[in-house]
Amino acid sequence: MTITPPDAPVLGAAGFDLSCWPVVRGRSPAGDLAMVEAWIDALTLILDSGQRFAVVMDMPGTITADAATLIEGRKKVILWMKQRREDLAARCGGFVYLPADPAELEDLAAKTAQVAAAFPFPLHVAPDEAAAFERARSLTH
Repeated sequence: MTITPPDAPVLGAAGFDLSCWPVVRGRSPAGDLAMVEAWIDALTLILDSGQRFAVVMDMPGTITADAATLIEGRKKVILWMKQRREDLAARCGGFVYLPADPAELEDLAAKTAQVAAAFPFPLHVAPDEAAAFERARSLTH
């Protein structure tokens, strides 16, 4: 069986790179509501492909958006994840977060551990790109 990534302009618009499919690389949409919408649209397309995948997520070092914008963006993502929970559990092997600054690894790991139970797939943190992709590949089986 040939596994091919979904293809649509929305993937690039949301900052997703599928060149290592079934590992998807993306960046956190934190602080940008238009990017949150594009991110949700792109992940919907990936989910609807019916194929198993994992995500390496580049995390921003500093978020400059105001608190209200961050909260609204998180609410949109949480609502979408609730609606697609079963699909996410079946097809998404997990997210591997990659901090912008290696010095932020411990803080990101602690924050990830606090929220992991709310997600229908495993969350991991990696110290560097090679480790992130290795971990993500292991989650696609």
